[in-house]
Order: sequence, then structure tokens, then C-alpha cells
Amino acid sequence: MSLTQRLTLLYSLLLGGILLIFGAAVFLLVNTVLLSQVDDGLDAMAREIITLSGATSLKEVRFGEIPANMDSNISVQVWGLNDKLQDGFGPLGRSEWALDPANMRTNQPRFREVAYDGRLLRVLSVPLGYGGDQIAVMQVAVPLDSIESARTYLLYVLFVIWLYGVIIVGFALYLTLGQALEPLKSIVETAEQINRADDLSRRIPLQGVEEDEIGSLIQTFNKTLERLEALFTSQQRFLADVSHELRTPLTVIKGNVDLMRRMKQLDAESLDSIDQE
Repeated sequence: MSLTQRLTLLYSLLLGGILLIFGAAVFLLVNTVLLSQVDDGLDAMAREIITLSGATSLKEVRFGEIPANMDSNISVQVWGLNDKLQDGFGPLGRSEWALDPANMRTNQPRFREVAYDGRLLRVLSVPLGYGGDQIAVMQVAVPLDSIESARTYLLYVLFVIWLYGVIIVGFALYLTLGQALEPLKSIVETAEQINRADDLSRRIPLQGVEEDEIGSLIQTFNKTLERLEALFTSQQRFLADVSHELRTPLTVIKGNVDLMRRMKQLDAESLDSIDQE
């Protein structure tokens, strides 16, 4: 995997994580606001219903006449502390199952989401008292169908934003990083050409901004090539000079040696010449 691909993957994962955190925060905030509105409505409804109810001599709660403008989706149950249904109205008010079984004996108002017969309900459980003693718990419930639809739609929108955001930004990063790291390819290609041709006169063309890290790297690499070229040229000049200086004395020595071979005897003058050379 190339450096461009690794950086693109890293930044895309980082962006995806940030978008996930942002999406979760947005979802929780919207969900809290929606539930707060539902809870306010349930609390107001519960207060109105309490004003319509009354306790009998047997310390059981009974509802009076229910107003005609009462929301038809509202379900109300009153459970005694002996877990018996005392009264109720609404679509689920006469059910033998409590709207919120976990809070049938609560001593303070509690809101809770409950899955009831395949539907999601928001239930407010309120303790009811008579003569200073708690005698029952009233549970007021409203279905969360609209809230559930809003949650689903919000999740869909957030997922689409996350998906397209990561794809678009990842593609843009890949193109941008590819252009930004293009000079590195020139460095590699120039180094390979130098290795193949032993040509230290080649230089890397400077692209982009000179003051950035890649520009500084190219300038440093070119300076290194200049120094290597100077050293290599100096070495070649030194070898040429040495070869030239050694050629004449070696020729004289070789000539004197050949002369003595032909004479088949040592010649003092030739030996002196050899020794001098």
C-alpha cells in the first residue's frame, strides 16, 4: 500500500470517527428534545386526569367523566398496591397487563419507555395518595410512533451524511495527497536514473512551494548531488593526473628494461635511469 493510500485511509477513518461522534451527539440531542416534549405533554395530561379522579371509601381510585376532547391515543391505568387494576380508560386502559410493570409501586413520578404489545410507549407512573398515604399508582401512556419514525429518519439521514462525507472527503484527500506527494516520485525516479547511468549531473525539478517540507527535501537532495558530483569529478581529475604523471617514468623504465634484455647484460647507466625514475 502506497503512502498516499495509507494517509487517505488514516484520514478517512479519523473523519469517520469524528462524524460518528457528531452524529451520535445530534441523535441524542434530538431524541432528548422530542422525549422532553412528550414528557411535558404526559405530565400536563396526568395533572388533568388527577383532577378528574377521586378516591372511594375503599381507598380505590375511580375516574369521573372523561372530557370528549381527551386525546384518543392516551391510555390510563390505576393500579392498587395489591397489583390489582382499579380503573382505566383509553385503548390500553382496560388491559390486564400493566403499561409499565417495573413501576407499579413507585413512590415518585417516573418516565420510562416500554415495549408493549409490539409498540413503543412512553409511560408516566405517578403515585396517588389519600389521607397522607399512598393508595395506588396511575400510569399514563402515549405511543411513540411519530418519535420512532423521526428517530429512524434521523438515523437514515445521519448514515447517508456519514457515508457520502467519508467517500467524498476520502476521494478529495486521495487526489490532494497524490499531488502533494508527487515530488517524492521525482526524487525516486531521479535516484534510479543516477544509479542506472552513474550520472550525478541530474537534478530534481522543484515543484510547489520551496519553503515546505518536500521543497526543503528536494533542495537538500540536490545539494547532496552537487557535492557528490564535485567529489566524483575531483576523483576523476586526480586519477587522470596520476595516470599522466606515471606514464612517462614507466615508459622510461620499460624501455631500459627492454634494452637490457636485448643486451642480455646489466647496464649501469640503464639501472641508474631506472633508479632515478
